[in-house]
Amino acid sequence: DFESDPIYQSYKKIYQQNAQNAADDTYGKNAARTGGYGNSAAMAASAQAYYSYLDMLNDKAMELQENAYQRYSDDYESAERLLAMLGTPKDLYGYSNAANAATLEEIRKAMQAQILKGIKEMNFQNGLTTPDSIGLLMAYLISRLSKAKSLNICDPLIGSGNMLYTISNHLTANLNLFGCDHNEYMIKIAKVFADLLETNVELHLEDTLNLKIYNLDFIVFDMPNVIKDKDDYLPYKWVLHYNELIKDDGYIIGLINNDFFDYDNNKRFKEELLKTSSIVCLIELPDNMFVSKPKSIIVINKKIWDKKKMFMTKLPSLSDVKAFNSELVKLEQWFNENIK
Repeated sequence: DFESDPIYQSYKKIYQQNAQNAADDTYGKNAARTGGYGNSAAMAASAQAYYSYLDMLNDKAMELQENAYQRYSDDYESAERLLAMLGTPKDLYGYSNAANAATLEEIRKAMQAQILKGIKEMNFQNGLTTPDSIGLLMAYLISRLSKAKSLNICDPLIGSGNMLYTISNHLTANLNLFGCDHNEYMIKIAKVFADLLETNVELHLEDTLNLKIYNLDFIVFDMPNVIKDKDDYLPYKWVLHYNELIKDDGYIIGLINNDFFDYDNNKRFKEELLKTSSIVCLIELPDNMFVSKPKSIIVINKKIWDKKKMFMTKLPSLSDVKAFNSELVKLEQWFNENIK
């Protein structure tokens, strides 16, 4: 999201200042030719100088967007390889038909590339979708948190659907998938995406707070950047609503900004959430995955836990195979000790 990206905002200030300086300079030089009086030619030249710098800002925005997506796509193979290195049973991630699995992932990645290309061409600012590595990690968490043969999974902020479909491609349980988004354009993309993957998903075009799908085993989401107003921080309302939708002992797995809890000044959000549920796992992601806004994966279970059993870690860079694998082994040990 360009508007919440500090790197983009820095460039924006520089280019806007340069644009104004160029416009003033060009106007002054043209006006000087007529004895210091302004004229239409001076105004036109000034405007042209101004907008040429804004065009450069737009080019810089596209460059930042491409760089961000490149970081996302580079994570995929290393994340998948590292998950496999854990030595957990292959049926947690595998398929009875390996050729079909490969085909589904090839289709998903090809579709994702086309979506990002279209987003770039349309200059759609909120278009960057969730990195593949996040979907893989969430699939891994789901596979370790539940051994059920059938699961109801919902992404109430589905966007293009890439995260939900990455998860579904890496689970072997029978899945009932649901998605919700208030943006009609994104719901249409998610529908086309699902059709190409031959994935059954029930999509809802509505505000996430109006979603009424109950008895869910898992809710997964990638929380967008939201600015706090004077009274409320909307993501808190969303999470409390999602907690009502999951069944007893169900889970919420979300991608959140590291400052997610900083807005809970009066502790009301935590107090309300912890009446029925527990934050059981908090995984801070590598710094190089999200340059502008460091993020974490939070796991909430609709059951009261002993606080001492909560698992917290910060993952190193995915390129550091040894260190990353070491942290995942610790996570595996936690699962073995606490998830029966």
